Amino acid sequence: MPLTAEQKKRIIELRTQGLGFKTVEKRLNLKPGQAKKYSRTKTFKSAYPELVGFISKVSTQGMEMPEEIVKARIREKQPGFEYIGGYENCESKIKIRCLKCGNILKRNAQILRKNKKVQCPKCLKIKHDLEIKHKLLLKERDRQKRIARTVEKEQGRIKRAKELKRPIPCKNCGELFSREWFNQKYCSKECARNFGNRRRETRKRHRISNNGEIDYSITLERLIKRDRGRCKICGGRVNPKADYNSNDYPSIDHIIAITNGGTHTWCNVQLAHRGCNTEKRNRKFYIGRKGQLTMAI
Repeated sequence: MPLTAEQKKRIIELRTQGLGFKTVEKRLNLKPGQAKKYSRTKTFKSAYPELVGFISKVSTQGMEMPEEIVKARIREKQPGFEYIGGYENCESKIKIRCLKCGNILKRNAQILRKNKKVQCPKCLKIKHDLEIKHKLLLKERDRQKRIARTVEKEQGRIKRAKELKRPIPCKNCGELFSREWFNQKYCSKECARNFGNRRRETRKRHRISNNGEIDYSITLERLIKRDRGRCKICGGRVNPKADYNSNDYPSIDHIIAITNGGTHTWCNVQLAHRGCNTEKRNRKFYIGRKGQLTMAI
């Protein structure tokens, strides 16, 4: 509810008598802060300039205290400051000195009873400058780290380039060659393929030897002759004159695969197309080239 003209008149009368805002609001049954808000309007300030910043005589009555108590309160409430002087009542301005920088401040005497800490502007500025300086130091440190990492990467690149120029022996044929990339071990793709094939063959022979008996008389020509040139998987004829990578080229198929514990003996081998052998792999049941489910044994 806005103030009526009568209420405004009564506020001025009571304030002139020296009553505080809380007392005026209590007597006129106003909301908290309503009288104080009215005293801050331009109309009030222009009509009654003598009441602007007016200190209530009633509110300060009996609130005076000795300077020894004021000093003790300052030490208790504001440990970073010491009292100098200026105290008259609870609304007066007092002088306090910052113990860190020696800066003298003027503050309201209400700091004696409030728990809000007083902060020195000079100390705050020094702290702010130190924080900015610290941030700049951190940025400079990060920049130096980035530069060091860049230099380290460049040095590593130069070192690797020198290592690539140094010839090394091929892992397959033993000839010296210059590498194109750092982990290159073979002088050509052919050497890499031959080494891989030899390694797979070595592993296969090792598995065969672990499975039991080995019959070294088994050859592809003898197997073709025994099985009369027919694939035991699909029943079609093999073509020994075809390309080695062709699906019709003959191959030795282990009925029970070596990986499943089969042996390299005549009773465990059969003739098969390369394509059929690849399709069968090490399974006991598989789908043949003609789409028929077939059992390996």
